[in-house]
Amino acid sequence: MRNPISPSGRRAALTAKKSRHIAFTLLVNGEADAADFALPVPLRGKRWHLLVDTAAPSPGDLTSFADSTPLADQWTRRVEGRALVLVVER
Repeated sequence: MRNPISPSGRRAALTAKKSRHIAFTLLVNGEADAADFALPVPLRGKRWHLLVDTAAPSPGDLTSFADSTPLADQWTRRVEGRALVLVVER
C-alpha cells in the first residue's frame, strides 16, 4: 500500500494477515477532513468486507463478521475525519 502513514502522522493504513485465508486492514484518519485510502489488492476470489466504520451512525458502525457486506469499491475507501474503518478480506 502506498504511503501507509501520512507525513503528519495523523493518517495510517495497516494490514495484518493471519494466514493465506484472512487479512484485516485498519484505516485511521486523525485529520479533521475526510481522506481517501488505497486498499491492498485482495487475493483472487476474495473481497474486502466492512466490519467497523466509526463515522457511521449506530447500528451501522459495527457489523459482525458473518453479516459483513462487500465494499462497492474494492480499490479505495473514504474515511471521515477523526474516524477509523476496519475491513476484512473474505
